[in-house]
Amino acid sequence: MLWFNVIIPNLLPFMILSNLIISLNAASYITFLFAPLLKFLFGISKDGCYAVITGFLCGYPMGAKITADLVTSHKISRSEGIYLLSFCNNVSPIFIINYIINETFHSQSLLKPVCIIIYLSPILCAIVIRPLIRKNAMKYNDFSFSTCEAAVDFKLIDNAILNGFEAITKLGGYIILFALLSQMLIHIPLQHTFLKYWMISLTEITNGLSIVSGSSLSFACKFIIVLTSVSFGGLSCVAQTQSMIKSSGLPIYYYILSKLLNLSFTLFLSIIYLFILNRS
Repeated sequence: MLWFNVIIPNLLPFMILSNLIISLNAASYITFLFAPLLKFLFGISKDGCYAVITGFLCGYPMGAKITADLVTSHKISRSEGIYLLSFCNNVSPIFIINYIINETFHSQSLLKPVCIIIYLSPILCAIVIRPLIRKNAMKYNDFSFSTCEAAVDFKLIDNAILNGFEAITKLGGYIILFALLSQMLIHIPLQHTFLKYWMISLTEITNGLSIVSGSSLSFACKFIIVLTSVSFGGLSCVAQTQSMIKSSGLPIYYYILSKLLNLSFTLFLSIIYLFILNRS
């Protein structure tokens, strides 16, 4: 029902539209307003800025899908795609508001600190790993860039629609599979409650957050579990990301390592916030 009622109406239209945008070489025209700032912060191309914007605003796994589409269509190099994949695949603001603020914590006062922690973490991650990943990624051969402009025709539209439906169907399958797995983890005989609920949330974040919300854990434990799980994205999002990028040749292990670093930053910032909250 999550897939049918939320994912399809929210992501499918954007997937189809995004496929058309990339096919028509229109991404740089859309990002021109934010491109100077993003290029300064991350050292990326105008087309790469499109992946950053969608990755921060549209939720998992759109950042990964857009990055893979840009690489496959020769709009960005493979090395830039590897770098973008390390930080531009994140949870959406709508997810934060609906599932974290309203349904899990029931406190609008947490919106600002939660958003700061969740979105500051991948930015810090990008700053830290940029010299390492981009330097190491240069050993891969970059694709040549396409300069031709695509013409609008029904074949292009058909491909955009079919690609959107294929991607959204895969997402539904992974959500169902990992939601079942997270439900099974509830019954494992693990005495350490914090670790048990953290494992559940790190499996599939949407169902995991619902389970954690109804638990008897303290606010501090819930806060750390929820934010670190959402920052990492869960194993479900890792599988979704692998599904989105496999045709582009981008390596999934870079993504996993960067997400673990992202989780570490989120954990550190969450502990600092809880410390400040307790002192006040």
